[in-house]
Amino acid sequence: GALPHLLELIICHNELNGLPASISDLAPTLEIFDLSDNPFEAIPSEVIPVPYCVLTSEQEPLFSYLRSVRQGQDPLLRIPLLLLGSAGCGKSSLAQALVAEERYRSVSQAQLNSSACEESALDEAYFRIISMRTSMEIKGEQEDVVLDIHDFATHQATLHTHPFFTVQRAMHIVCFDLTDRDLGGVAFWLNSIHFYAPGAPIILVGTHADDAAVSEAYIAEIEKRFVDELQIGRFKNSLGAKSVKAVHFVTLGRKKPLLNGLRALVFDLARKSIVGRGVPVSWHSLRTVMDELRPSTPYLAWDRFLTLASGVSVDEKDAVQAAEFLQSVCCVCPFLPHPGAGEDVKPIVVLNYTLLQKAVLSLIESSLKDGTGDRATWEEIKMVWKMNEVPDELVCSLAVFLEKYEVMYRISGIEHEHGGDTSFLIPSLLPEEMGLIGDDW
Repeated sequence: GALPHLLELIICHNELNGLPASISDLAPTLEIFDLSDNPFEAIPSEVIPVPYCVLTSEQEPLFSYLRSVRQGQDPLLRIPLLLLGSAGCGKSSLAQALVAEERYRSVSQAQLNSSACEESALDEAYFRIISMRTSMEIKGEQEDVVLDIHDFATHQATLHTHPFFTVQRAMHIVCFDLTDRDLGGVAFWLNSIHFYAPGAPIILVGTHADDAAVSEAYIAEIEKRFVDELQIGRFKNSLGAKSVKAVHFVTLGRKKPLLNGLRALVFDLARKSIVGRGVPVSWHSLRTVMDELRPSTPYLAWDRFLTLASGVSVDEKDAVQAAEFLQSVCCVCPFLPHPGAGEDVKPIVVLNYTLLQKAVLSLIESSLKDGTGDRATWEEIKMVWKMNEVPDELVCSLAVFLEKYEVMYRISGIEHEHGGDTSFLIPSLLPEEMGLIGDDW
């Protein structure tokens, strides 16, 4: 109850590593809160405002985090590990090898191939999830840590929907084939990760290290190109920590893959970067509720999400931050439109990412690609989604949501030749010979 009328608090340039939870009591009256130029090693970087944000209204994630500290926290022990890369670089082989590495000495390869890994296969969604686990010391206690490997197939749907999964609390492995001198694919994934989840930890993994053309000199050249051409040192979080944590080389073509310590490296970097951070107990409980609902409930209206959140003691004023945490571990994908989006655009929380991928894939593979080649009317898009069983009550929200992730773009002032007042430019429908489209932007 102290300082109930405080308007400004300036604590910059103080080498602070943490903040007392009681600071959250100041939020109702505080207008200016300058905490720039402090290391804050004990606070998750994603809730620390960027240096120029001093308005309290821009710092709600930090205050929400401090309130959660009072409620009690448990360490985060389960996070996503995203495998990204170009076609044929060995992502799926690497995923299987990471999960199975410690079992090669006790089972035959045939048994290994047929054994039941902890796996969720989602063929229609073009990705599968395989979990790997280990035991490690977290804050003085031995804990079981789980990394859910998201193995994405190389498909147009993956290129357009991977931003749904590219999140702050995920480890990212970008695979590349050492025998391919073109590093354009690596550059694409690095830029994409940095755009959607700046500061998220990344490991670059080169495969086919046993190829005759891959010498020590060749590897040294590749590493130099990462620095000189791709400038991997420029990818950093808001506190200046580099995103690319390591460059690693493996062999996957043999009966027993040689990962050269990659599995241990992944878990060690996960522990240093993400695993073990405190998360409100109520958010852990909400994550369990979402996991249990997912098989039967592809999405929730926001009001229903609030009801479920309150049932596990998540305060309504912290529900947005709780939803953002769930998104940061690839549990849900919330969509909260801005107030002026229109009455038909409803806030939703997507539990099953297959729903989003189905919506994107239906546009990519629909008859629209045989029409104008780059755009579609709103009526055509609704027809495609109806044919692919996308719920009617979702279509308006889904359109705005996909605009946010740049899957399609609303074009103002253009009337489609097939009729309709609103048209959308859909990049995935663009022909290779695009011509000039500048007038549409």
